[in-house]
Amino acid sequence: MLKGGMTGYSPGPGEVFFESDAPVDIWVDSVSLQPFSFDERDAHARRSADKARRSSIRVAAKGPDGKPLANASIGINLLRTGFPFGNTMTKEILNLPVYEKWFTSRFSVATFENEMKWYSTEWNQNQEDYRVPDAMLKLAKKHGIKVRGHNVFWDDQNSQIRWVRSMTLHQLKAAMQKRLKTVVSRYAGKVIHWDVVNKNLHFNFFETKLGSGASAQIYNQVGQVDKTAVLFMNEFNVLEQPYDPNAVPSKYVA
Repeated sequence: MLKGGMTGYSPGPGEVFFESDAPVDIWVDSVSLQPFSFDERDAHARRSADKARRSSIRVAAKGPDGKPLANASIGINLLRTGFPFGNTMTKEILNLPVYEKWFTSRFSVATFENEMKWYSTEWNQNQEDYRVPDAMLKLAKKHGIKVRGHNVFWDDQNSQIRWVRSMTLHQLKAAMQKRLKTVVSRYAGKVIHWDVVNKNLHFNFFETKLGSGASAQIYNQVGQVDKTAVLFMNEFNVLEQPYDPNAVPSKYVA
């Protein structure tokens, strides 16, 4: 039996999508909708998290003779979580030891905020500079922190570098190919994920230039260059604002 939850903010029809990674057919015998409160939802989320991330242990304090010590005091320090727990990392971590200590003592996964983006690595055309993301990746590796590649392209018109916006179609295709092959091959095998086309549900810069299949083509090419990383669509309002018409499942589920 499958269970799931959704939030309805207004009356009307809705759509439910079922998807499987295995080559099987999904048959729905019956569907029932049951109301629950936000408190009930939060309680269920906490129980699920406790089940997946917590367990009971028994600690015995013994003396040199192997016998239990009465009234012993025991201190436990959490050195690292046993499950992936991540946050955004910024370039300031390279020069702030207190930031480095704070971040590396808490998180096991990092996403660079802007440092790997196109406008950060090639602000001026044909003048690529990867020194900052390289240094951040080296720091993350030193502390055993896995890194997500963020991002190859950003579909927002206002986030494009000025020289990219003014290109002809032929020039844009050439620049995109260079960008894709350079950044993905540079970090292939070093990042665990790629946010391939950032926020392409809400924005469509590359679709307006290259056609409706632009994002799909980019995903295919990234997958060919880096065959190990998992490819992601990075978006907002998919969960936190389910009434956003740009982020409903019908926009991204094939």
